[in-house]
Amino acid sequence: YEHYAPKGATAATIAELESEIGVELPQELRDFYANYNGIGLVTRDEEAPMPLFIRPTTELPGFIRECQTIIRDTHPNHAERYFPFIDWY
Repeated sequence: YEHYAPKGATAATIAELESEIGVELPQELRDFYANYNGIGLVTRDEEAPMPLFIRPTTELPGFIRECQTIIRDTHPNHAERYFPFIDWY
């Protein structure tokens, strides 16, 4: 694996993300995304999953929806408020 830390997202990209997910990010997370648009590991093996520990802004809305769907059956009162941004394998 190799380190994955692309350059930061623009203020406009972060604002678009916040608009799409309907939440203003905490300042610390906004600062992180301004410096690095995600962080994780990459591999040259196309069959291996790419561990993204903090999802890039482009993937975050789908990741949030996917995780909310997974927990909806067991935690219906919490699913819509669940805000994952860190992935773990």
